[in-house]
Amino acid sequence: MWSVAQQVPLLGSNLRAVRRTAQAARVLGDQALPEATSALDLVRTREPLGSRRIDLVLLADVKAHVDSAAQGSRRARTLLGHRDGFLLDGVRAKVEQARDRVVALDEALQSAARALQLAPRMLGGDGPRRYFVAVQNNAEARATGGLVGAFALVSVDRGSIRLERTGTDSDLKSARTPVPIDPAAAKTWQRFGSTLAWFDVNLTPHFPDAAQAMAGLWHAQSGQRVDGVVAIDLVVMRELLAATGAVHLPDGTSVGAGNVVDFVAHDQYVRYTDHAHRKRLLSALAADLFLRAVAAKDPVPTMRALGRAAGSGHLYVWSAKAAEERLLTRGLTGGALPMTDAPYLSVLTQNFGGNKLDFYLRRQIRVSRQPDGALRVRVRLRNGAPEGLPAYMTVRSDRPEPPVPYGQAKVGLSVYGARRTSVSSVEVDGRPSTMTFDKDHGHNVGTLSLEVPRGRDVVVVVTMTQPAGHLVYRQQPLVVSDLLDLQVPHTVVGR
Repeated sequence: MWSVAQQVPLLGSNLRAVRRTAQAARVLGDQALPEATSALDLVRTREPLGSRRIDLVLLADVKAHVDSAAQGSRRARTLLGHRDGFLLDGVRAKVEQARDRVVALDEALQSAARALQLAPRMLGGDGPRRYFVAVQNNAEARATGGLVGAFALVSVDRGSIRLERTGTDSDLKSARTPVPIDPAAAKTWQRFGSTLAWFDVNLTPHFPDAAQAMAGLWHAQSGQRVDGVVAIDLVVMRELLAATGAVHLPDGTSVGAGNVVDFVAHDQYVRYTDHAHRKRLLSALAADLFLRAVAAKDPVPTMRALGRAAGSGHLYVWSAKAAEERLLTRGLTGGALPMTDAPYLSVLTQNFGGNKLDFYLRRQIRVSRQPDGALRVRVRLRNGAPEGLPAYMTVRSDRPEPPVPYGQAKVGLSVYGARRTSVSSVEVDGRPSTMTFDKDHGHNVGTLSLEVPRGRDVVVVVTMTQPAGHLVYRQQPLVVSDLLDLQVPHTVVGR
């Protein structure tokens, strides 16, 4: 009876959609969710993290359950991936809601499965490893999050974790000659100095290039080679503090999940006029947060915090081992540009003025298809900087002549398109403009420099060709995500 009903026009497509949704729910209930629950139960009862040591044997047991859960979620996602014909509004809404939830679950489980596949080796299971951890400050925006304002060196050996040292950007030195990175990297960012200076090292959104440059710069400075690079930002710190509890700095200041973003991006510059002292406090914050995270009595909140950070695109990891890096770049944590010709868009704003005004920059992005198939990308930037900010936050390190008014931001705007993209027109506040064009691992990218006065909006409209199909929009890691109006079929990666 069911199979006969599915052949009836209009009715059939709705019944098939309902049936596949029910099958997906059964797969989740029979396999994915029970296996995921078993993995969490193992973590809770056997505590893989404690006394700064990770139990690699337990991780292998957890991996078996996560792998099975990931297989189930992928089966459910495949079932819901079929596109049926005409669907009643109520049926379509339920199916799309189920699909979105299953896709999110599947992405999380696939990411966890990859992490557990990599973990034993990257945690020193086959020999000691050393990692450079870059702490980014989103108040001075860069493509991967923000300026590297602090750092840590962490070593691991058979699961044992040791904090070797911490420091701030004052301890990081430029190289005398450019450090090598992938030849496919954009030349624009290298001309800015991304392979010479730490303050430009992460102008590219392709994290493997930024990480290779960080590893090279650290080797040029210290003589030490690192086995990988981890990048976190204020959002990751907020997630971890929510799991570990507040950190108390040497001067008595309490920094927790509720105030870490404001403290690092704003309050510290207002409160401390001695910049050396301020940076020492930041270093202490990073060290204390690390020690709390690796010594947590209940590891589940910390692991969930790291999972949320990875899934939101604020936590990046690079490995110097080619096999590990290939696996990392398959997920968002690897931070790689997609190596496909599928429709793709990412809008980047970077601080070209050498100040901390990006804490107040807000972005609205509207994307629509034109009658000729071209993509119209409209970007509205608003500089909401208030009066009375300290000079350190508003100074224009680029020293414009004539001097610009207080609080005016210099913003580098880049639009990354698909690998087969061309820009046909650019407008700034309704007037024709131009961009500098380059390729970054095959992706076409256009960049222009903007002056955004305090309290004002600047609107940029870019019209570009894009391949037909489902658009992937990659959100730049910011403290406040874009206000999006994507009027085309799309998926947003990161938040």
